[in-house]
Amino acid sequence: MDDAVPSIEQRILELYEELTASEKKLAKVVLECQGNLASYSATELSDRAGVSKATAVRFFRRLGYESYSAVRVQVRDATDSGSPLAEILGAGSPTAVRGTLGAHLAQDLQNLTRTIEGLRSDVVEAAVETLADADRVWVVGFRNSHALALYARAVLVQLKPDIRLIPAGGLSAAEELAGIGPRDAVLAIGFRRRLQALLDVLEVAREAGARIVLLTDPTAAKSARLADVVLRCYTRGVSLFDSYVAPMSVLNHLFSSIAGRLGEVAVERLDHIERTHERLATFARRNGQG
Repeated sequence: MDDAVPSIEQRILELYEELTASEKKLAKVVLECQGNLASYSATELSDRAGVSKATAVRFFRRLGYESYSAVRVQVRDATDSGSPLAEILGAGSPTAVRGTLGAHLAQDLQNLTRTIEGLRSDVVEAAVETLADADRVWVVGFRNSHALALYARAVLVQLKPDIRLIPAGGLSAAEELAGIGPRDAVLAIGFRRRLQALLDVLEVAREAGARIVLLTDPTAAKSARLADVVLRCYTRGVSLFDSYVAPMSVLNHLFSSIAGRLGEVAVERLDHIERTHERLATFARRNGQG
């Protein structure tokens, strides 16, 4: 699919606030089924959303499609675009993989720009407040999102104590989540392709009364409904894999803002950590072989 043609997820997000209540129901179903949307008929989607077929016709035309058939053609061309194997096959051969360094940079810049432009300041502030004010923060991420979760935990633990990582140390999520409560917060990182385990963790956290901040991409639907604050990032890559430049930038902004909100408490913790580093000789000596 030509990158200049907006995907159905992009069209939905750009018009979402203008949609009627019925159209929003259908939009959520379309985003949920995006991975195999071509296998559904317009009637099946409208039935699943609990809206009329006329609403479905109006909805897809509002997104700029002549008919639902045009939607199916577009998503068929981009089937399973989250899979590196599918990207290789779509390129014809491994040696024909698309993308130059310039195109890579351009896409990352576009992802960053669209992400930042799409984040409302009040939503970002709500995320900062939730994470900074919680007694304990649980950071969760699976598959590719786990790498971002590791980074998030590594930075947050420098600002405040009791930052938990899920999954951690080979233990099950149940063992880790046993003590979660209403004064806790969850930083969930869930980019495509999301596991059922992420939804399970979010459901347990929600039932326990913990507030949830979700960092995700535009396709998230079920996980987004379970969260209190949703920060969406664009992660489209020019070649095999998604790009996480935008999520990393958003995380860095969140952590800097959290440090500012915590103020002297964060400064004292950072100072204590530095003194402990010196005591443990954590880093190589300046005149050594560091």
